[in-house]
Amino acid sequence: MRRILVVILLLCHSFLISAQTPREALRQLYKATNGKHWHSHEGWLSRKPLAEWEGITCNDKGEIIKIELAENNLQGKLPDIFDAFPSLELLDLRSNSISGKLPPSLARMDQVRRIDVRGNRLAITTLYVPRESIDKVARSIICYPQQEAYHDFRLFVDCNIDKTAPQGYRPDGYCRIYQKATEGAGIDIFIVGDGYDKAEHAVGGTADYWLERAAEAIFEIEPYKKLRSLFNVYIIYAYSPERGVGLFDNERISRFGYWQRQPTKMSNAGFNRQEVFDLCKQGLESIGRKEPPATLYVEMVVNCTSTGLYRGMMYSRRIRTEESGEYMLRVALNPTHPKSFNPLIWHEFGGHCFGGMRDEYVPRKGTPERLFKGNNLSANLDTESDPKLVKWAQFIEDPRYADEKIGVYRGGGARYSNVYRATETSILRQGGNSQLRFNAPSRAEIYRKAMELAYPGWRFDYEEFVKFDLTPNAN
Repeated sequence: MRRILVVILLLCHSFLISAQTPREALRQLYKATNGKHWHSHEGWLSRKPLAEWEGITCNDKGEIIKIELAENNLQGKLPDIFDAFPSLELLDLRSNSISGKLPPSLARMDQVRRIDVRGNRLAITTLYVPRESIDKVARSIICYPQQEAYHDFRLFVDCNIDKTAPQGYRPDGYCRIYQKATEGAGIDIFIVGDGYDKAEHAVGGTADYWLERAAEAIFEIEPYKKLRSLFNVYIIYAYSPERGVGLFDNERISRFGYWQRQPTKMSNAGFNRQEVFDLCKQGLESIGRKEPPATLYVEMVVNCTSTGLYRGMMYSRRIRTEESGEYMLRVALNPTHPKSFNPLIWHEFGGHCFGGMRDEYVPRKGTPERLFKGNNLSANLDTESDPKLVKWAQFIEDPRYADEKIGVYRGGGARYSNVYRATETSILRQGGNSQLRFNAPSRAEIYRKAMELAYPGWRFDYEEFVKFDLTPNAN
């Protein structure tokens, strides 16, 4: 009976909030953020139409669609009044002195496309939403960086299942066989997360959402989609003592110690590689596998709604053990940046971690030219500029690939001026672009590597690849 009463009270509270008029809600916003001292507040608290209030834009129906109060000296905590703006598309509160947590109503607006709260003094906030809303809510809120003295801030958009965990929690260290190879010897892929505490490991909750999404993202793009049956996919759960990961000058005690010290300036992070290897090894042992593969391909999902920060990275290191010798650990790192999460996994894990290929970036105008002097360029790049001699000459001459416009384009690797790539653009040039794909030479390299691992003794044949590549996927 008590539980029913609580539910009724919550519903009533929600109704009262949503029943609030836009004018009343704006008055609360004004008072809560010291409106008298805003730099500009023309029209506020007057009887004028809301469209004549400073920073307010309405549509033809008189509904508020924009609230723009950036750099306006707002001070104080945001009231929980945003249910009153069902048609709101933009909330711009950048560069003020707003403090406290973000209110829950920010996660309940259906139309909003952009909530910009960078450069404030916000406190650590967790917004609980239904699983199907995680992407939309996390995508809409741009929150990093806060003011320098408030780098402790983290935003977590979590699944509301975490609050109740009706099916219990994924155990720490549990190795879940997400997918079993149905062809070949089986190529192992490991999916792990850093910065997820126990509460986020509810079955079907936040950790499950992102780790499962990462596993599926790998196989959304060719040639991985057609090669999926060759892979074993293991999700290994790891509790972190604290929620979130280290950013800026503020460390978090996470399972693998991920720390990105300059996330607005450069793509560089530290983490405990030995701990990653040990967890994967222990996970395999728990399901009866005595030894890990010679190379471990790991996708690490980093618990950080990283809107406004640098994104994916990839590291490759050797791990030495007393009992078994040496292993190669290759780890793709991807923060939970919803807008570009999947394409960055294609880039970091699909292109770099497993594919072993380099970036196809081009030199920026005005930057000093760099010459590549080594001999270890990956299959998707070459220092040869002659179309008849370049690595992918067969593709250039093959009319079946004419629509890809394969040629010799200047720029690649780490923006070297004497390095060339096969296409004007690709997922290895612009990793966050969901419209891009691997070009044919890159698809051929991924195919070659997967087939060699799945079928020892297999040898690459160009025509076999073309048949594989150009045959529509039945799935």
